[in-house]
Amino acid sequence: AATNIDNDAFSLCTSLTTIDLPAANEIDGRAFSHCTSLTTVNLPAATHIGEDAFSGCTSLTMVGLPAATHIRRYAFSDCTSLTMIDLPSAIDIESHAFSGCTSLTTVSLPVTASIYEDTFYACKKITIIRLPAANETRTNKFVDDSSIDDDDEDDIDIEFDDSIDKEDCEACNLFNDDLCSGRGACPL
Repeated sequence: AATNIDNDAFSLCTSLTTIDLPAANEIDGRAFSHCTSLTTVNLPAATHIGEDAFSGCTSLTMVGLPAATHIRRYAFSDCTSLTMIDLPSAIDIESHAFSGCTSLTTVSLPVTASIYEDTFYACKKITIIRLPAANETRTNKFVDDSSIDDDDEDDIDIEFDDSIDKEDCEACNLFNDDLCSGRGACPL
């Protein structure tokens, strides 16, 4: 069973519709980029997703990455059919990893340590962000001036894990500046 998918291994395979590689633990750069018919990805053991690994997979709707800890730059950029992301093991998500995912509505990052700048750039449909306290924060993670209109900002629901210490919540501090100001009180 393949444990590493090399750079450009399946790039531009426009007929590929499903990936199910239970033993693969590393997906290198551009491994599946621009596979425009790809709809489903199941990589339960993958811990590292390389730069541009799935960029331009415009039909991708579902991604199963329960073990992914590192998501590199532009890994899922321009996956315009992707609606939900759940990365329960993610600890490092680099800039623009999900930029241009124009159908993305729900983001769930339960144990994320680092979310880099512009990670979700131009994801205008995000309405739910599930995020416990982050260990390290950087600016412009979920929104930027062009991503979400001022009118849409009120429609974003930030959900926090009940186990978070509300007084020490760095995620709350992050979103107070980016989203919560103008909405009244902090969502906690």
